[in-house]
Amino acid sequence: MIGIHARVLEAVNNCSSDDELSEAIEQLAVTSGNHVYSSLLGVLTSIEFDADVAKQLWERVLEHNKSLTQSLERPVGIVVALHDLLVNIDRQISRPKIIELDIYRKIAKSAVTDGLTGLHNSAFFRAELEKEVENARDMAHLSL
Repeated sequence: MIGIHARVLEAVNNCSSDDELSEAIEQLAVTSGNHVYSSLLGVLTSIEFDADVAKQLWERVLEHNKSLTQSLERPVGIVVALHDLLVNIDRQISRPKIIELDIYRKIAKSAVTDGLTGLHNSAFFRAELEKEVENARDMAHLSL
């Protein structure tokens, strides 16, 4: 999961257009599965979504982006479309806060590392353990 998150973050940071980002995410999904969408939406909104729900939401965001672009007769960013969908249509977010991705990364990193040693803290290990247990449950369910 950490590998997927790092690759999604790299795509968000390095893609120069929304079309390029969308294509990069689709390629990652082919090789890594629907968890890519969950990671992407987590990066863009700080909300965790189930992988399948995240994929459906991403598809809705792409459609909403096209609709907004046509209605406004100008390009609308994918992040704007995502937040409009979540705030004004689905009402999953009531008070969004926009924060620069680099600042968010620093804050997120400080939440899971010790400031003095730079080592991961117990919150990090608990979160990773929960992810691994969930992955094991998913794998056990698939093998049934």
